[in-house]
Amino acid sequence: MKKRMISLILALSMICALFPVVVFAQTSGTCGDNVTWTLDDNGTLTISGTGDMEDYYYNDYGPWYSNRGSIKNVVIENGVTSIGSDAFCWCSSLTSITIPDSVTSIGDSAFCGCSSLTSIIIPNSVTSIGDGTFYGWSGLTSITIPSSVTSIGESAFWRCSSLTSITIPNCVTSIENNTFNGCSSLTSVTIPSSVTSIGNSVFKGCGSLMSITIPSGVTSIGDDMFSGCSSLTSITIPKNVTSIGKSAFSKCSSLTSITIPNRVTSIGESAFNDCSSLTSITIPNSVTSIGYSAFSGCDKLKDVYYVGNKEQWNSIDINHSNYYLTDAAIHYNSIIPTGTYEVEILNYNGIDNKYVINSVARNNTDEKLTSCLLYSAVYSPDGTLKGCNTVKTDIAANDDTDVDITVSCDIEAGDTIKTFMWNNDMSALAEIADLVVE
Repeated sequence: MKKRMISLILALSMICALFPVVVFAQTSGTCGDNVTWTLDDNGTLTISGTGDMEDYYYNDYGPWYSNRGSIKNVVIENGVTSIGSDAFCWCSSLTSITIPDSVTSIGDSAFCGCSSLTSIIIPNSVTSIGDGTFYGWSGLTSITIPSSVTSIGESAFWRCSSLTSITIPNCVTSIENNTFNGCSSLTSVTIPSSVTSIGNSVFKGCGSLMSITIPSGVTSIGDDMFSGCSSLTSITIPKNVTSIGKSAFSKCSSLTSITIPNRVTSIGESAFNDCSSLTSITIPNSVTSIGYSAFSGCDKLKDVYYVGNKEQWNSIDINHSNYYLTDAAIHYNSIIPTGTYEVEILNYNGIDNKYVINSVARNNTDEKLTSCLLYSAVYSPDGTLKGCNTVKTDIAANDDTDVDITVSCDIEAGDTIKTFMWNNDMSALAEIADLVVE
């Protein structure tokens, strides 16, 4: 009898071995201390509860990861306050997502590789967007970043190859490394005056970008910042920039001329490498070093306008493989072209709803400027006008004048001070000067 039982068990075991064991993927569970999730048969993933979602770093993806191919919609219900890192990474069938006003932050790589999503609405409650949040969204064509956002992480939009335009909100002060790297369809970027730092490779490979305005507060051009921007025809480097990084404008094959401002001391390795349409460049006498291959491949470079004399030019440390630069015609004692008129905010001071804004207005022409209007205004972070005033002044030819303008309002951190320089008919004479209060 015992032998028969053993034979029966063995036989059943062999039969079971012929059929695969089916393991059903989980369709509900927890994803935070007080947050739960459910996935229905229609492919809708619902996140509900209160508080933060859990962060899922590296290869520890969300608990629905094994079902990622069937997730078509994500609904995050009100009460959830954050979207966890890597939460919906590689959900390639995801076509829509609903984010409530309760969410204040979106974690690193939260939507990385969601290639079927073409748009997303970020609520005004969100203040931060993490590293790599929208990495690889090849279908994303446009996105509105709310004014509440104060920080955007590294590589946030890297390889969003269908993105055509974007506006960065006024409260953002820095654009991190690789933010728009590989956004090959990007034609328009609006950067606010609040931005003072732009990282490395930010616009690398943005081959459709034709022009861009860099805010005056930026002090350096990072490595590879515009590398491969083959449609970029012109760019103005702000006067406060002191260094140009490695390969900063490498392969900008449509760039024909460039003026380097007079505070720059170094031009990095391969900075203008393969700028094959570059015919002229203006270099200030503040430059002390030019890196290896900075102008390699610039075979159309014919004219170098140098602010200093021949002795100063010969003292520059020009590294190897810059023969297109050194073989060009060097025009010594050149002048860096400036705007006809300029205005700059120097400082502000005051107390109890009365502040004095000190600005300098410059007349770079050979004629006296009569009855010039200078208008200073203070704006809150949301763009609301807090106070303003106007003064009228004359400026002698090729001269400047300091002007104090009193405004009746408080000036607080986050506010923006602007000074406008107008003609009698209120037409603009100079680029607006602005200062973000820290």
